[in-house]
Amino acid sequence: MNALAESTASLSDERLLKEAEGENLTKIAEGTRKLLFATLDRARKARLSEAESFYHYSVQQLSQPSRSLPSTPASRREKLAWVLQRRPQMQEAAFTLQHRNFETMTDADVERLLGQLQHLGVLDELADEERS
Repeated sequence: MNALAESTASLSDERLLKEAEGENLTKIAEGTRKLLFATLDRARKARLSEAESFYHYSVQQLSQPSRSLPSTPASRREKLAWVLQRRPQMQEAAFTLQHRNFETMTDADVERLLGQLQHLGVLDELADEERS
């Protein structure tokens, strides 16, 4: 493709016009334009599809409960309280909704939040600090 472009660029205007004689240049230009736009569109759709697949994979990973989380709702609440005691700044990030506090969180909310903190590495980091 590059060789074709280079050879065409090296031709004089007169030579190009002579070679194009009898051709419908508007039709050729429109066909070329359509081909280029179709190629760009396919490339955009491929990137969008990849991003969408990665998004769905990430959401699936975050929504799967972790095996290393405590097994009972009460022990998960204790674990979350432990995290928030050691990382008070997490409370601002975790409880952004108005009138939302630790006591009003459902068991599913607590489990989901702990799972997200685990995926982010916060739980491992705190456990490592405890051991030190």
